[in-house]
Amino acid sequence: MKHKQSSASVLPAQMHMSTKVGLHLTENDILNLQDAFLHSGFHYIQVKDSQQGRTFIESFLQSLALYADMGCLTMDGITLPHMVTDMKKYLAPHDSIVSESTIEEFLLDHYYDFIWIESSKKLISQSWYEAFRSKLSEFKVHHRIPIIVLTIEEK
Repeated sequence: MKHKQSSASVLPAQMHMSTKVGLHLTENDILNLQDAFLHSGFHYIQVKDSQQGRTFIESFLQSLALYADMGCLTMDGITLPHMVTDMKKYLAPHDSIVSESTIEEFLLDHYYDFIWIESSKKLISQSWYEAFRSKLSEFKVHHRIPIIVLTIEEK
């Protein structure tokens, strides 16, 4: 069986991990990815599409069985597993405009021990998305928990 090589690299100064995942993972890929799921910081994982990314994240989280309060920021409209909070429903119900104060309140009122962001073109185009990312950094959320950012290879 042929395994696709990962392009995993760790940037120690920023504590970021960047990885591209395919359908087949090597043992080394799994070990590197395990670090992303277990260590705080922003970790970027590139996937073919949001369905592949969602399947990957859900499988890894199920295997770890470690987190109790998980949040996901997504715009794809696919129902999340019952144990994962759809963060967009709280941030932007009915696609409303989101202010910085709304984002601040959200981050102060909602605690998660793991977050993943499905960074699709639709999410990135939201006027409030960059402010949300900035507030995550400003509040140092990434110092306390793992934040996986799935980058989607959209056409």
